[in-house]
Amino acid sequence: MPIASSVFLMLVLGQSGQKKPMQVEHLRCEYQVNPLGIDAVHPRLSWRLNSSERGAHQTAYQILVASSAALLKSDKGDLWDSGKVASDASIQISYVGRTLVSRQNCFWKAHVWNGSDEVSGWSSDGVWTMGFLSQSDWHASWIKRRSKPVTLEDDPFGDIPAPLFCREFSVEKPVASAVLTMAGLGYFEPHLNGKKVGDHQLDPGWTDFAKRVSYQTFDVTKQLKHGPNVVGAMLGNGF
Repeated sequence: MPIASSVFLMLVLGQSGQKKPMQVEHLRCEYQVNPLGIDAVHPRLSWRLNSSERGAHQTAYQILVASSAALLKSDKGDLWDSGKVASDASIQISYVGRTLVSRQNCFWKAHVWNGSDEVSGWSSDGVWTMGFLSQSDWHASWIKRRSKPVTLEDDPFGDIPAPLFCREFSVEKPVASAVLTMAGLGYFEPHLNGKKVGDHQLDPGWTDFAKRVSYQTFDVTKQLKHGPNVVGAMLGNGF
């Protein structure tokens, strides 16, 4: 009786080229990508690591925060240079640099060291914008139809389901940047020159209006035009 023979083949697949170095990606400030209107005086910064090396891990990091994109490009953190910090933390790292002020732009980036004490390249640039940090920063009045002040017990719009307010203004000089900040005692939808501003739905998030009123900040630089402009707000009737 013939004896059957078996052949075992082993295929070994190797990676071609060099290993991908550790990279810092997905920058977040207060869990958001390039957020506007941050009102935390010590915003929390986060990132993700990407590496093709098995078991790669972070042993230290450095964060730079600058007041301009040009300074950050030159690796100068005039607002904060954390220096090399021995830590594997990559989330909820609080900003502890110079005191920030309302409406300030903050440009930032980070790099890390691995277990062999090799430093990665810098991440791509991130940015966040501070909101209003003081009550005195607000110079606005509530939109209302009646002459008397609107209170939480009032129904200022009667049977109108979604009243639309608008106002014309003129832009005569070049605009480097422009933001629109809105707060509401109920849902609102901002418009500029006939188009909705942003991609948000059902702003603001629910709060007890007797204790806290949220606001949203939008970048409207590209929606402005030279000459006449019209800003509008479609309002809900509140809760």
